[in-house]
Amino acid sequence: MLKYGPPPAPDVFGHELNCVYCTALTEWEAPRCPVCDQLLWVKRREAESRSSAYWVLVELEIVFVILSALLPLLLFTYIGMRVELESILQLVPVYLGSGDLPPAEAAIFFGLVPRGLFWLALLPGGLAIGILIGLLSRWPPLYFAMVLMEGLRIVVGLGKLAIVISTRLDTLTPEMALASAVQPAGRWVDWMRAGIITGDVVVVALSGLSLALLLRLYDHFSFQKRRFVLRLDDDVEGNEVGLWLRGRAYAQQKLWALAALHLHQALMLRETVEAYLVLAIAYINLARFELAEKVLNNARRVSPGNSRVDDLLALLHEKQEG
Repeated sequence: MLKYGPPPAPDVFGHELNCVYCTALTEWEAPRCPVCDQLLWVKRREAESRSSAYWVLVELEIVFVILSALLPLLLFTYIGMRVELESILQLVPVYLGSGDLPPAEAAIFFGLVPRGLFWLALLPGGLAIGILIGLLSRWPPLYFAMVLMEGLRIVVGLGKLAIVISTRLDTLTPEMALASAVQPAGRWVDWMRAGIITGDVVVVALSGLSLALLLRLYDHFSFQKRRFVLRLDDDVEGNEVGLWLRGRAYAQQKLWALAALHLHQALMLRETVEAYLVLAIAYINLARFELAEKVLNNARRVSPGNSRVDDLLALLHEKQEG
């Protein structure tokens, strides 16, 4: 039984198939209400709220974007340890193909770090940006593209790791061996090479984790068709604040019957003038004027002299006379 306020009218909440907009009785298969012509079916995501796994994946992709800048810098730092350079940033145009270099110098740079290795170092970050866009948009067609990009990133990481290990980032050509600018690999250079290999291993491991998380998040991108039914939402039942917030949300969507149902349940747990006011608005829109008047009288008892109660009473009398 209701602890507060008037009892609901039996025809309002008497059947789950009553229209959630106007309370008219409907058939399960009906696409629209025969009285108010509102849609009774809605297309919604299987997982409407983003889970903790979703946010972990978003953070991982941000890490990949950062790594996409750090890994090429590690490669350039390695070159800077082997060749006298004013700044490692002068290598950027060289590897982008816009810098003019004598063949002997080009052989030194590209022998130490092949240009293909530089582009492979950038590719995981580019893929991460694409995956991040897909995650934030939650557009279903992008889901399978993201799965492919995750798989490609693992392949790229393994390929880059194989190149680094096999070439040993060392002098490979006679020109480099004879060039006085190339310094022999020392302890710091070896550590740099170990750091690059470690970075590649981390990229591959995190890519595998990202792929596993993404496969778990299919329900964040898929939709299913749902039928509106006039019953309490399971996730807020027995929760006064949740019932109030859900009832207000339904009222904002003009789902007046669903709003009234949740607000009545909220008032069973605790009286608030806000719940009474929104419930009165719902009843006015449902043309249940007698119930609306009783609700407003309860609101006046809870909050005497509240101007919003007087405004709604004036609106109710106007509707009754009209």
